[in-house]
Amino acid sequence: MDLPADVMPLVFSFLDPSSLARMAQTCRSWKSLVYRTSTWSSFLWSPKSHYTSLFCNRQGGRHIGEPHALCFLTWAHRHLLTPHDFIDLPCSFDEAESPQKNIRRVYRIWCEKKKPCLFTTHHYWKDTCIMSSKMALLRPSEIEVVRLQICDDWKKQEETRNPYVVWLQRQYDDYKYATDMYRDSWFHVETPETPLERLKTLFSERNKALLAEFKRQGRMVKYGIERSLVALRRYSQRMFDEGGRDLDLLWDRAFFSVAVHERTGTC
Repeated sequence: MDLPADVMPLVFSFLDPSSLARMAQTCRSWKSLVYRTSTWSSFLWSPKSHYTSLFCNRQGGRHIGEPHALCFLTWAHRHLLTPHDFIDLPCSFDEAESPQKNIRRVYRIWCEKKKPCLFTTHHYWKDTCIMSSKMALLRPSEIEVVRLQICDDWKKQEETRNPYVVWLQRQYDDYKYATDMYRDSWFHVETPETPLERLKTLFSERNKALLAEFKRQGRMVKYGIERSLVALRRYSQRMFDEGGRDLDLLWDRAFFSVAVHERTGTC
């Protein structure tokens, strides 16, 4: 059974960045479809500097694709090392025997909470805009005008890098910036002569061990991203734009072919 070429754009419309990245590794024709500026433009947005107050993370906001490892590590880093975020963790949480066990336990909590992400720009812009509930009163063309007015166009800031590199670099930079903000700087530990000072010492040692484990896991994830960035930087934005010129031909080459069982007639 062959799916016609005009079905492929519909299939692509449901794919997130991670799925597109996997598709690009399948064959040359699919890579040509993925490596197009128009494929990535919808994932790249940021509020204009004087409109940042119109955006915030909201409950139920749709993440652009499945939250990935850097989303989790940022969330866990904040909730394990920032005092006001302890409210989301059980009282017995600090009884874990090792940083690795602590992070595994907070991963289960993250999954139970449906994998929240701290980054506003990792979500669809309409879901994070505080005026989204009123956008149903506007026509699609008017919503697009609003988007252009309050969101930055990434092309104005990126003259050479292709949009795939821009998206991947943003994930990397967001994690680095967020984790640098939430350092272990709660209090100064004096000579441990009192029970309180001993508790401070033990807690600081616990935080240092957690920071070391976060750095180790972060390096593992960032290593793969850095390798991808090196490979993707060979493709300029111009090459991405050229990849979409013969789009009808690309769709024709990228059809799906599904084997059908001879006896049962099922796929």
